Amino acid sequence: MEQLVAQSTLRVAGALDPDEGWDSLSTALTEALRKDSRTMRLVRRALRGQMHDGQVALSPQGEATEEQISQKLSGGQVLVLASGNLGLISFTDDPARLTYEQLSHRFPGLLLGLSQHEGISFLLVHSETEGGLVLGAKGIYYLEQGYAVGENPLAPFGSSAAAHLKRTDGFSNAPDILVMSLYRPETGEVAAFEELVGCHGGLGGPQTHPFVLYPVVLPMDPGPIVGAAALHTQLKTWVRTSSKQSKLP
Repeated sequence: MEQLVAQSTLRVAGALDPDEGWDSLSTALTEALRKDSRTMRLVRRALRGQMHDGQVALSPQGEATEEQISQKLSGGQVLVLASGNLGLISFTDDPARLTYEQLSHRFPGLLLGLSQHEGISFLLVHSETEGGLVLGAKGIYYLEQGYAVGENPLAPFGSSAAAHLKRTDGFSNAPDILVMSLYRPETGEVAAFEELVGCHGGLGGPQTHPFVLYPVVLPMDPGPIVGAAALHTQLKTWVRTSSKQSKLP
């Protein structure tokens, strides 16, 4: 995504994520250091310079520090972030979210170039007149109106995709452009922007079908749970229920 956006004359900054292997090791050490033993006290002393707020933060020699990352991001006119198959693009020279009309005027060809890329399924942008727009290679889905012109770019992502994106489009901190990478329905695979074999937080494949493991004594509301807000409501119901029960298995 950085390469595509960088075809303009703007300075593009991309977040530098630490290696996930080091993240796993840091998490394991953080848990181990909670034990109060002589060995762990010695380890805590040795890692003092690599701990922040009680959390171990290891990184290989030569990897960018938080200060270096902050400096890199502050110098860019375009901020590109990626997590799994979800990408976010924001233009830093305007505090407000740029609309579809503004993006088309200021950066001719950008939206078309991104939406036509073979590695991208669709873009989410917001129009001044039409509301949320999902731009695909061969069609547009209008979130407010609930219909598509041309091929529906959300068709491979299931019946709940439009509701999820409409909710995201309403966030005050939504990016100027939300990007969803390639999804192959025939294999259930998505193309992560990072070097990962799997991902979560986007649309497409197994990540779209989460599950909740819970005690059978807790009541489950009928009907499917769709979205974080609905799950939060269910969890609050369980909290109220469990507080009234003296014992759960």
